[in-house]
Amino acid sequence: MSDDNDLSDELLALAGDSEDQPRRRKRSASSQHKSASKRRKHDTEDEFGDDPESEEDEANPYPLEGKYADELDRQRLLEMPETEREDILSQRMEEMQRFQDKVNLDRMLKAQKGSPDAPNDPVAKAAKRKHTSIGATKEKSKGLEQLKEKRRAKQDNMSRRARSSADDSPAKRRSSSPESDSSDEEGQFRPGDESFDNSTPRHKKEEKEEPLTIDDFNAVRLTREQLAKFCHVTWFQELVQGAYVRYLIGSDENGQPIYRMCEVVDLGADLVKAYTFEGQITDQVLELRHGKDTKLFPMDKVSNSPFTDREVDRLIKICQAGGIKLPTKSRLEKKSHRLQQLTSQRFTDNDITKMMERKSALKQQPSHAHLLQEKSRLNQARNLAISRRDGAEVAELDLKIAELEVLASGVSRDQEEDQWAKVNERNRRLNSEQTKKAEALAVAKRKALMASRSSTPKSAIPGVKPEPKTVNLSAPPDNVTPAAPQTTFDAMVQSVSIDIDF
Repeated sequence: MSDDNDLSDELLALAGDSEDQPRRRKRSASSQHKSASKRRKHDTEDEFGDDPESEEDEANPYPLEGKYADELDRQRLLEMPETEREDILSQRMEEMQRFQDKVNLDRMLKAQKGSPDAPNDPVAKAAKRKHTSIGATKEKSKGLEQLKEKRRAKQDNMSRRARSSADDSPAKRRSSSPESDSSDEEGQFRPGDESFDNSTPRHKKEEKEEPLTIDDFNAVRLTREQLAKFCHVTWFQELVQGAYVRYLIGSDENGQPIYRMCEVVDLGADLVKAYTFEGQITDQVLELRHGKDTKLFPMDKVSNSPFTDREVDRLIKICQAGGIKLPTKSRLEKKSHRLQQLTSQRFTDNDITKMMERKSALKQQPSHAHLLQEKSRLNQARNLAISRRDGAEVAELDLKIAELEVLASGVSRDQEEDQWAKVNERNRRLNSEQTKKAEALAVAKRKALMASRSSTPKSAIPGVKPEPKTVNLSAPPDNVTPAAPQTTFDAMVQSVSIDIDF
């Protein structure tokens, strides 16, 4: 068994990291020295003892997630400062790598030697040790070639990750997890890498494939009140990156609000017009992602309520349909723990100073009403300069007015100014309607007066009233036709009286 350990140590020393080679070689030399002095004793013991498996020789030092000894050890590390915790996790990753390489090598050697259930015959064991001694060079070369092949594959993966990480922004590199930072060190295996062989514990794979629940997403949810409380702190960007929010996008046909479950990618790169939400003034926006769509949104429409099952199911279906990878359960757990740390920590003097400076800078911005008053004053001064025919002053005032207009375009009206603007607009509308009604009434009166005047006859001479016409009843009218003269027969008939008896 000592020969197997010596062979494993030699192969690990040849294929291991450069920084571990002196230590491993020293350990190998010491092991060889001890084995040389006690070889006969071990051979005697091996003749009467079983050949234990390599997995039983050395137990897994960190069985919990490959990083912790037990739950108590995990809780103790999580309570440490971040830098100290990262150092410890990095050291443990190195130990796990060496342990895993040792297990893989022992399995490979045992598979080449034959079945581990060989009979406990001393003669057979002696022949086996002799065969191992004779074929050690061949086995060593095969093991070394396999380890070198794995090492080359690991280095290729590391170089690809290094090239991809070079394109990331500093903020994203700062927000990377301790596990991802430690896995970038050369010569280390990390669970989940392509070069990590099939000996990875099965419970770790099952943990990654465990489906996400609504509680997992609610654990990393930020509310509108939290955003308003921490929007001026220096670590606000770290707080929002990777978290989720429930955002209001509108209402349906029944007037019910519609919310979408969105991931916060980052803060907007550019500042916007200052706006107010939850009593705080800010000029920052959130870069939200829902499925494949990514857009900038203000923080005033973030909901304080938790996610619903319907919203979570919708996001999962959209990501699955679009081939978008959902976050793992471990990632959400890590983000939830980080949120608890940031939101529960006390503000330092530096944090308070930065917050006050930020708020003061936002409040010192000129209001929209002040800019309008200044523009009116400049216009009056410009008119006076024009009347004095002072071209230089007119040009200078034009430049100031242009600068003021640019500044006014970047300042939003506050709520009080908007209310006064609405009142003024309503009054202008009422005045316009009343003016139109008065004009229509005046036109109607003029038309009625003109109609009454048109019914009275007018004199041919201006300013002289026409005399009323009189009718002379004693004189025949001029247009009466005289009666025709009577004939002799008619006169005779009229002069004779006739008596008629009945």
